[in-house]
Amino acid sequence: MTDNNSFVRDIRDIVEANPQIHEIEGEKYSSINLHRIDTEHHVSQLCFNDLSSLVEIIKTEALAGPTRLFEPAEHASKKVNIIINDPWSVTVCTTLGEKNNREYPYGTNAEKSPFMFGQSYDFEKFVIALRSMFVDNEGRKYILDLLKQVGSYDDYSIDDNGVMQNIKASSGVHLNAGEKAINPIVRLMPYRTFREVQQPESDFLFRMLNDKRFALYEADGGVWKLEAKDNIRDYLAAALGEEIKNGTVVILG
Repeated sequence: MTDNNSFVRDIRDIVEANPQIHEIEGEKYSSINLHRIDTEHHVSQLCFNDLSSLVEIIKTEALAGPTRLFEPAEHASKKVNIIINDPWSVTVCTTLGEKNNREYPYGTNAEKSPFMFGQSYDFEKFVIALRSMFVDNEGRKYILDLLKQVGSYDDYSIDDNGVMQNIKASSGVHLNAGEKAINPIVRLMPYRTFREVQQPESDFLFRMLNDKRFALYEADGGVWKLEAKDNIRDYLAAALGEEIKNGTVVILG
């Protein structure tokens, strides 16, 4: 009974809400809000996790002749826009259609690094993370060499004045146990964007804790994100150079 009553109310509301058009000082107004029912079919978005697949489908599908997604520039104004949203995601959309709508046929999202900056790791997990989640560079080599020395001592203590750390080894297998200064800022290249592009190198604050735990803190203010987006742009520009030249592809962001 309740369902029938609800149905009747819905029908009554539709009838009573019959819109009235009023013209005031040359402008037309409706007595209720109207929403256009969009019956046009939209394509389902294909999502990838790499840039090479995105480039391939743009070349073979989006630009493969006069389709609904793309028409030759001499016959229509539609183009394929590639939007670099951030270091992890890129979206492809068309220009505005006849009804001021767009298609978003493709997108790609890079796998983010699982490394937890600002949190401490024990010795073994920190070494594994450095070897698997960072590009091999001088900064990574410096930290790994330092960790080898730390791992050789039975005991050590950290003298930290807030700027520079000193490690003091009290005993161990090495005969030259003593004190070693630690560089507080190290330049590293963690995997933070698409694997096909150059990973940005930036500053990190390296900290050793007295309980044999280690941490890295981002210290570049997020500038690496701008470099990552530039690297993505360079990759796409090289892969789609001909399409950009003839005006069928535009890179934004």
